[in-house]
Amino acid sequence: MSATITQDKTATAPEAGAKAPEQPRKARRWPWIVALVVVAALGATGTGIAASQAQAANAELAALQADYGDLETRAGIAQSSLDLIRDHRDRLELELEELRAAE
Repeated sequence: MSATITQDKTATAPEAGAKAPEQPRKARRWPWIVALVVVAALGATGTGIAASQAQAANAELAALQADYGDLETRAGIAQSSLDLIRDHRDRLELELEELRAAE
């Protein structure tokens, strides 16, 4: 038995692909490019919307904080007025007791 190696003359898959003229891939690439551009545009739009909503929320928060500050000031004034009214009432009660005791 002799060991003879026969050479296969058929081309393998990489060789066949290398010999064939390469088709331009630009025809298949443009939908991906368009899709990426659309996704990027939607992302930028979403970011813009989120930024504008954040600015609106910050403006509303600032207005609410100003209103809260006004309410705190008014509450302080009302408490002071209530304390003065109570003091005056107590003084009047003492005067009334003194007048009743004097009679």
